Amino acid sequence: MKQSILIAIILLMSHDAFADFLKFESVRYSPHDASQRMSWKKEEPPQTSRGFAVDMPTHTPPTYTPEEQRTIFSSGLLRLEEELAPYRKLIERTAESFGLEPSLVSAVIKAESNFSPKGVSYKGAQGMMQLMPGTASDMGVNNPFDPVQNIIGGVKYLKLMLQEFGNVKLALAAYNAGPERVKAVNRIPNIRETQDYVEKVINYEKLFRKIFPRDYAMNP
Repeated sequence: MKQSILIAIILLMSHDAFADFLKFESVRYSPHDASQRMSWKKEEPPQTSRGFAVDMPTHTPPTYTPEEQRTIFSSGLLRLEEELAPYRKLIERTAESFGLEPSLVSAVIKAESNFSPKGVSYKGAQGMMQLMPGTASDMGVNNPFDPVQNIIGGVKYLKLMLQEFGNVKLALAAYNAGPERVKAVNRIPNIRETQDYVEKVINYEKLFRKIFPRDYAMNP
C-alpha cells in the first residue's frame, strides 16, 4: 500500500519537484565506499549532443514481407506499451533527471525483469533493474523490490557505466557482467549471456524509441 501511494505521489509531481526528490534520494542513498569498491573514473568521455556513442549491431535481420513486418511490429509495440504503462512517468522522469533516454532505461528493464518489481534471478539479482545486493547497497537502495528505489538505483548505476566506458554497448555489457570484466578486455566479454543481453537491449531500445518520440542521441 505504501509503495502504491509513493508511486502515485511521484507521478503527480511537477518536473522541478521530481528533480528535487531525486536530489534528496541521491543524498540520502549516497554510498560511502562505492568509489573504492567499484573504481569508477572521474573524467567524462566524449559524448554526442545528448548521450553516448553506440555501435549498432551489424548482422542482417530476418527477411519478412511488408505485411508480416507490420503485424509483428504493431503487436510487439502494443505489448510493450501495456507493460510499460504503470511505470512510464516514473521511468521518464528518472531517466531525464540522470540525463539518459527513457527508451534505453525501459529496454534495460524489459531485458532484466520484464517489468516485474518482485523478480529475482538465479544469481540473486533483484527487482525491476535486477540489482545485485552489493550494487544495490552501493547505490543506496534499501528495498530492491520497491520500484522507485530500484529504478533510481538502477539508472544511477547505468549512468555510471556510461560515464566509465563512453559507449552504450560496453556500458550494457558492464551492467550485465560487471565493469572489471569489460575493462579487462576493453570490449564485450566473450560470454554468450552478456553478448545476447547487449543485443537484446539494443533491439528493445529501438522499439521503445517509437513509444518515446524524442530527439535521440543514440546514433552510430
